[in-house]
This record gives sequence, C-alpha cells and structure tokens, in this order.
Amino acid sequence: MDELCKDLLDTNVLMTRIDQLFIMLNESRGRNWLKWGDQILYFLGSYEHASFEQDSTLLKQWFPERITWLDEQFEAASTPVLDEILYNHPTQFVLEQNYPNPFNPKTVIRYALPVTSHFELSIYNILGQRVATLVNKKQPAGRYQVEWDASTVSSGVYYYRLEAKGYSEVKKMAVIK
Repeated sequence: MDELCKDLLDTNVLMTRIDQLFIMLNESRGRNWLKWGDQILYFLGSYEHASFEQDSTLLKQWFPERITWLDEQFEAASTPVLDEILYNHPTQFVLEQNYPNPFNPKTVIRYALPVTSHFELSIYNILGQRVATLVNKKQPAGRYQVEWDASTVSSGVYYYRLEAKGYSEVKKMAVIK
C-alpha cells in the first residue's frame, strides 16, 4: 500500500486529478445534473447541491478522509492482490509456448498485452494457410489465455501467431492424434 500512496494514491496527485477532471467535465456538467440529479445523496448521505464548484470541493474534502481510513484498514505487509496490481502488469507483448505440446485435441495459449490493443491470434498449417482465428478484437492490457480445440484438423505441425500494434510473434506446436 505504501508504494501506491507514494504515487498513484498520493493525496496531491488525486487532488490535481480531480481538478483536471472537473475542468474537462465543465461543459457537460449541466447535462449530467439533468440526467442524474441528486443521486449523489446515495454516496455522500445528506447533501445539498449548490454548484459544480461545491461538488468539486466536497469531493476533494472526502478523498483525503477516505484514503486515511483505507490506510488504517490495510496492513503494511504485502498481499497477493497488491502484488498482482503492482508487479504483475505486463510491460511488453508476450506470446507463450502452448501447453500441452504436443497435444490431442486441446491446447492452451497464453499471451500478455502491455496496453489496450486490437490484436489477432491465428493458427496456420505447415503451408501457411490460416486454419483458425482464435481472437480478433480489442482487449485491455493484461494477461490472457485461450484454448484451441484441434479436433477438426489432422495431425501435424501448426503455427500460431499473435499480431498487435506493430508486434508479431510466431510459435510452433504439434497435434498428435
């Protein structure tokens, strides 16, 4: 938690971000109030809307109190969830070797995206012909896995390729029936 408080959850960083967001949202604030009205009562309890500026001030008062409370609730010790957030975010595109390999009829392919990307993960036969497209969409940064069921193809060597944002990598696998 200390690592987050020094950077991402630093009170000054949060206050600056709130100011930036309120400036960015200034034009749409009237439409927001017309649509959502006083639903802020659900979050803040008793509250009387006076102005957009008052909303900003209240939010900036509430955040430091909430962060202080959160700090008191967490131990300084590392937790698996915190480790996942801080240390397990992919920093580069990765295409891992499928497993099992060789396989019959299913295998798992893992990959990692460091940024939100539109990408394609496809399977090719030894002649370079596409036999399957496993994924062809935009996904947020993160680690993923997909299963390929090769029950409709013959035994042999196949290649799988991940292409995204200027990145391309190919790996080899074998289907044995």
